Amino acid sequence: MNIQRILETIKESRGLKTDKQLADFLGLKSKNLLSLWKKRNSANLQLILSKCKDLDKNLLFGQAPAPGVVRDVTPVYGTPRKENATQASRKNVVKKLDLIQRQIEELRKILAASADQ
Repeated sequence: MNIQRILETIKESRGLKTDKQLADFLGLKSKNLLSLWKKRNSANLQLILSKCKDLDKNLLFGQAPAPGVVRDVTPVYGTPRKENATQASRKNVVKKLDLIQRQIEELRKILAASADQ
């Protein structure tokens, strides 16, 4: 069992960015305890399971869910919602395409301005 991967899965599923946010979510007094868990590759699994009751245990402990299985995408600060893995992947692709399109438009403006000079 890889404790660091489990902790990263929790952070990702909850929309947490830092170990401090993860420590707060788990109710730990210090993020130093997370560092100790990672170093020793051991953790309070009972605490983790109690805080992540709604997460798919296969996902949490490293077994990928079957394709199309609904997974929890509940952020810590937000309203719960469910989506399947394909929908989540599509949304990420659309976001990346939107970003690329904006960057292309910016580059076109820069090129047009430099051509006018």
